[in-house]
Amino acid sequence: MHHLMPDFNAANVSYYEGDAGIEWVLRDILSTVSAQEKKEYSIFSSKPIRAHLYRPFPNFTLQRIQRGIEVKVIAIGDGGEDAELSERKWIKTDGPVDAAYIAIYPPKCAIISLASHNYPTAVVIDSKEVAAAQQIIFQTLWGLL
Repeated sequence: MHHLMPDFNAANVSYYEGDAGIEWVLRDILSTVSAQEKKEYSIFSSKPIRAHLYRPFPNFTLQRIQRGIEVKVIAIGDGGEDAELSERKWIKTDGPVDAAYIAIYPPKCAIISLASHNYPTAVVIDSKEVAAAQQIIFQTLWGLL
Protein backbone atom coordinates (compact mmCIF):
# COMPACT_ATOMS: atom_id res chain seq x y z
CA MET A 1 0.00 0.00 0.00
CA HIS A 2 3.01 2.27 0.00
CA HIS A 3 2.12 3.59 -3.44
CA LEU A 4 -1.07 5.15 -2.00
CA MET A 5 0.80 7.34 0.47
CA PRO A 6 0.75 11.03 -0.43
CA ASP A 7 4.01 12.63 -1.48
CA PHE A 8 4.62 15.43 1.00
CA ASN A 9 7.29 16.96 3.16
CA ALA A 10 6.22 17.57 6.72
CA ALA A 11 7.51 20.73 8.34
CA ASN A 12 9.94 20.10 11.16
CA VAL A 13 8.83 22.22 14.12
CA SER A 14 11.04 22.78 17.19
CA TYR A 15 10.25 24.61 20.41
CA TYR A 16 12.73 26.59 22.54
CA GLU A 17 12.37 28.62 25.69
CA GLY A 18 14.30 30.83 28.08
CA ASP A 19 17.50 32.71 27.35
CA ALA A 20 19.34 29.51 26.33
CA GLY A 21 16.62 28.69 23.81
CA ILE A 22 16.62 32.17 22.32
CA GLU A 23 20.41 32.11 22.07
CA TRP A 24 20.16 28.77 20.20
CA VAL A 25 17.71 30.30 17.72
CA LEU A 26 19.86 33.39 17.15
CA ARG A 27 22.93 31.21 16.58
CA ASP A 28 20.87 29.05 14.18
CA ILE A 29 20.00 32.17 12.17
CA LEU A 30 23.71 33.07 11.87
CA SER A 31 24.86 29.56 10.97
CA THR A 32 22.03 28.91 8.49
CA VAL A 33 22.42 32.24 6.69
CA SER A 34 26.25 32.02 6.74
CA ALA A 35 26.07 28.80 4.70
CA GLN A 36 23.99 30.41 1.94
CA GLU A 37 25.19 32.04 -1.24
CA LYS A 38 23.16 35.18 -0.55
CA LYS A 39 23.79 36.03 3.08
CA GLU A 40 20.55 37.82 3.92
CA TYR A 41 17.46 37.28 6.06
CA SER A 42 14.32 39.22 6.96
CA ILE A 43 12.65 40.13 10.24
CA PHE A 44 9.39 41.46 11.58
CA SER A 45 10.12 42.92 15.02
CA SER A 46 8.11 44.84 17.62
CA LYS A 47 9.58 47.17 20.21
CA PRO A 48 8.61 45.23 23.40
CA ILE A 49 10.70 42.19 22.43
CA ARG A 50 13.93 44.05 21.67
CA ALA A 51 15.09 44.40 25.27
CA HIS A 52 14.76 40.64 25.84
CA LEU A 53 15.93 39.30 22.50
CA TYR A 54 19.68 39.89 22.60
CA ARG A 55 20.09 39.56 26.37
CA PRO A 56 21.46 35.98 26.07
CA PHE A 57 23.60 36.85 23.02
CA PRO A 58 24.67 40.52 23.35
CA ASN A 59 27.20 40.42 20.50
CA PHE A 60 24.74 38.94 17.97
CA THR A 61 24.73 42.07 15.77
CA LEU A 62 28.54 42.26 15.83
CA GLN A 63 28.81 38.60 14.79
CA ARG A 64 26.21 39.14 12.05
CA ILE A 65 28.24 42.05 10.66
CA GLN A 66 31.54 40.11 10.93
CA ARG A 67 29.97 37.30 8.87
CA GLY A 68 28.79 39.77 6.22
CA ILE A 69 25.13 38.92 6.79
CA GLU A 70 22.57 41.50 5.68
CA VAL A 71 19.19 41.91 7.32
CA LYS A 72 16.00 43.70 6.34
CA VAL A 73 13.76 44.64 9.25
CA ILE A 74 10.14 45.71 9.27
CA ALA A 75 9.73 47.28 12.68
CA ILE A 76 6.24 47.14 14.16
CA GLY A 77 5.87 50.40 16.06
CA ASP A 78 8.68 52.82 16.77
CA GLY A 79 12.26 52.21 17.82
CA GLY A 80 15.07 50.00 16.67
CA GLU A 81 18.61 50.99 15.99
CA ASP A 82 20.48 51.30 12.73
CA ALA A 83 23.40 48.93 12.30
CA GLU A 84 25.77 48.04 9.49
CA LEU A 85 24.41 45.75 6.77
CA SER A 86 20.83 46.40 7.85
CA GLU A 87 17.87 48.19 6.32
CA ARG A 88 14.81 49.11 8.34
CA LYS A 89 11.28 50.21 7.54
CA TRP A 90 8.46 50.90 9.98
CA ILE A 91 4.79 50.06 10.31
CA LYS A 92 3.03 52.73 12.37
CA THR A 93 0.76 51.46 15.11
CA ASP A 94 -1.86 53.03 17.36
CA GLY A 95 -1.25 52.20 20.99
CA PRO A 96 0.91 49.44 22.46
CA VAL A 97 1.95 46.36 20.50
CA ASP A 98 2.65 42.84 21.70
CA ALA A 99 6.18 41.49 21.83
CA ALA A 100 6.96 39.55 18.67
CA TYR A 101 9.94 38.73 16.47
CA ILE A 102 9.61 36.72 13.27
CA ALA A 103 12.80 35.81 11.42
CA ILE A 104 12.59 34.46 7.87
CA TYR A 105 15.81 32.65 6.97
CA PRO A 106 14.97 30.03 4.35
CA PRO A 107 14.44 27.16 4.69
CA LYS A 108 13.38 28.21 8.22
CA CYS A 109 11.21 30.71 10.08
CA ALA A 110 11.59 31.49 13.76
CA ILE A 111 8.83 33.06 15.82
CA ILE A 112 9.91 34.49 19.16
CA SER A 113 7.50 35.95 21.71
CA LEU A 114 7.25 36.58 25.42
CA ALA A 115 5.16 34.44 27.73
CA SER A 116 4.14 35.67 31.19
CA HIS A 117 6.81 37.44 33.25
CA ASN A 118 8.70 38.28 30.02
CA TYR A 119 9.82 34.66 29.61
CA PRO A 120 10.99 34.25 25.99
CA THR A 121 9.76 31.35 23.89
CA ALA A 122 10.45 30.42 20.28
CA VAL A 123 9.16 28.11 17.60
CA VAL A 124 11.34 27.26 14.60
CA ILE A 125 9.61 25.92 11.51
CA ASP A 126 11.96 24.16 9.11
CA SER A 127 9.98 24.16 5.87
CA LYS A 128 11.11 25.69 2.60
CA GLU A 129 7.46 26.11 1.58
CA VAL A 130 6.52 28.03 4.73
CA ALA A 131 9.69 30.13 4.51
CA ALA A 132 9.00 30.91 0.84
CA ALA A 133 5.44 32.05 1.62
CA GLN A 134 6.65 34.23 4.50
CA GLN A 135 9.36 35.70 2.25
CA ILE A 136 6.75 36.68 -0.35
CA ILE A 137 4.64 38.37 2.36
CA PHE A 138 7.71 40.21 3.68
CA GLN A 139 8.92 41.35 0.25
CA THR A 140 5.45 42.50 -0.78
CA LEU A 141 5.01 44.56 2.40
CA TRP A 142 8.59 45.89 2.15
CA GLY A 143 7.80 47.18 -1.34
CA LEU A 144 4.70 48.97 -0.07
CA LEU A 145 6.39 50.74 2.88
